[in-house]
Order: sequence, then C-alpha cells, then structure tokens
Amino acid sequence: AYPNQFEHTHTAFGSLKWNKQFGKLNIETSAYWRRHYDRYELIRDSSYKRNFHRNDASGAQARASYFSQIGKTVLGVNYRHEELLSTSLGNDLVKTHKADFYNGVSPRPLYSKGDFRDIIDYYLDHTFYLDNFTVSAGVLGSWSSAYGNNIYAGADASYSLSNRVKLYAGINQSLRLPTFTELFYNNIGYAANRNLTPEKALTYEVGTKYNINGLFTSHLSVFYRQGKDIIDWVKLNEPDDWESKNLTDVDALGIELAAAYTPKDMWIKKLQLSAMWQTLDKESSIYISKYALDYLKYKINVGVDHSLFLRNLTASWRFSYQDREGTYADFKSGLEVPYKAFALVDLKLMYTQPQYNVFVEASNLFDKRYVDLSNLVQAGFWLKAGIQVTIGK
Repeated sequence: AYPNQFEHTHTAFGSLKWNKQFGKLNIETSAYWRRHYDRYELIRDSSYKRNFHRNDASGAQARASYFSQIGKTVLGVNYRHEELLSTSLGNDLVKTHKADFYNGVSPRPLYSKGDFRDIIDYYLDHTFYLDNFTVSAGVLGSWSSAYGNNIYAGADASYSLSNRVKLYAGINQSLRLPTFTELFYNNIGYAANRNLTPEKALTYEVGTKYNINGLFTSHLSVFYRQGKDIIDWVKLNEPDDWESKNLTDVDALGIELAAAYTPKDMWIKKLQLSAMWQTLDKESSIYISKYALDYLKYKINVGVDHSLFLRNLTASWRFSYQDREGTYADFKSGLEVPYKAFALVDLKLMYTQPQYNVFVEASNLFDKRYVDLSNLVQAGFWLKAGIQVTIGK
C-alpha cells in the first residue's frame, strides 16, 4: 500500500454562447475550451512513478428547433476534440513537449506520450403533441476518430391525467467511450488495455409527475438499465494486477423520488427532498471486479433555502446521506473493507443584487472524514467565496 500519495490539479476553461429566435425557428450555438493539468506522485516528494498530464477538451455545438402544426423538431450537431499530453499515458510522441506546473522538479519533465480523438454527434428529434399525449422520438449518431460510427435511438411518451398529474415512460440507448486512463494507465498493480470498445446501455423508465401551480412539485420513477460491455478493472486472482476490460455486463434496477415546495411570501423560500435506491446485478464470469459493483445503494438529499435578517441575504442548507455498496483496500491494513454510510451538511450564504451576487460557501460544515469511491479519504471542512457579475442585463 502507498498511503502517502500526492496529487495536484489545475484547470482553466472558457465558453461562448449565441442564441437567436427567428419566428418559429430557434438557433442555439456555443463553443468551449477546457485545459486540465494533473501532477501525481505515488510517493509524495519522490520521483518514483511521478506523472504529469495535460488534458485539453474543446468543441462547438449548434442546435435548431422549429415549431410547426405537427409538433417540435430539433436538429443538432456537436463537435468535440480531446487531446492528452503525458509523461506516462498514451502513445509515443514524435516530438516531446515541456511539462507544465512542474513546481521546481529538476530536470524539467517532458511530455513524451499522448493521444487525441475527434468526436462528432449528430441528432434528430421530433415531439408530437396530441391532446393529453406527448410523444417524442429521436435518433443520434456518434462518430469518433477512434471507434467509427455508432447509431442509437430513444423514445419517450407522457399522458396528462389532469393539470396536476402526468404519467410518462421512456426507452433510450446510450454509449460511453473509454477514457484515456482506461486505455493507457500502467502502474504498480494496473495494466491498461488499448483495445477497449465503447460501453453500451439500454434504459427503461416509467414514472409520474405532480405539480400544483409550481407551489409543490414531485416525481416518482422506476428505472431498469441493461449495460453491455461495461468497462471495469478486473483480475482472476487476488495477487494479480488489475486489467481494464470489456468483460462486465451490469443490470441496474432503481427508484427515484423528488419533491419541492416553494411557498409564497414566507421566510422559507424553498424546501427540497430527493431520494434514490438502486441494486445492481453483474455478469462477468470468473473475474473479480474493482468498480462495477461499487455503487450508491441509498442516497438522500434535503435542501432548505431561507431569508435572513438582511434584505437580499439568503441561506441555503444542504443535508446529504449516502450508503455505498462494495469494498475498498484500506491503506493501513491492506485488507478489503466495506464502505461506511455517511452524512454531510453544507451551507451557502448569498447576497443578491440585480447586477451581482456575492457568496460564501462552507462544504462539509462539521469536518466529517469519510471515504466515498475508492480508498481516498475525502476533504474535510472546505470554505470558498466568490462574486458573480452580470453584464448587459
């Protein structure tokens, strides 16, 4: 075990949006860029297994929606470019690059490996409105430079029993591409697989929604998801290294409940409750699974927003509870131990004006020490503050 691991990250991002209405035609466009730096040390302040990574993601999207006598038609296209530069992940580069945020490491590390891929998603969706019925169906194509073209579809339908109650059902396909980590991560105890293929899932959902003039809203749903070729880190025996493979089929069954109450002319501005339960079933022959069954079995969130003594000053409380199935390797003992349920409290104070908002946010207010996913102890009390400015409103 390596209990003194270290990681430092830095992220920069930006985006632009442009929307325009032309009668019944609405055009929405956006472009974005994000750069993420990551420095990882298996043993802190040691060059042993020290890695530097730079991930870039940039793209643009355009979406057109048109309202006609037969409903709403949506046509869109998204383009995304992903690029990795690393000292350890990816294919060998023809030309090396100097690593960023090396913080005095000598000699300065070089990005000698990397990879990139381009992704284009294109979709067509149409929604029919027939009295109390609403039916939507669509098809989406996804082309990537690494995995070629994939086509998948979905459909949703709803029926309004009254102005307050709606029933709905849906069936949708989805796809997830392997991450660069799953493709290239090779370290002590881990062996990545460059031949991974995308995950596929088919999800069924039925539910009901209830709405009283926006004063009280709620929904209850049941979902069943069939996952195929799920990517997981697996091994045959305990002493073996973990390998990333498309070996696990995972089926999930769950229930979700949410409700919100927004009273008028009261010091309490909003009350929210959400709860989720699910169970997973895995089929992966004789392999031991690392992550596929480390899932949230129970999750409950409660939110309370209320005004304070000063005009335009509000407080937002968030209470959360979660219980995760599965186990993780304890750093001290080296043994697999089950996850423990935990509860957290967050508080956000916000002062609001037409042109700006000032906030102070305290996460994990009572400094709870807990393990969420994997064996990393999560951050304790965390305080941040900021200001949001609106220009041209």
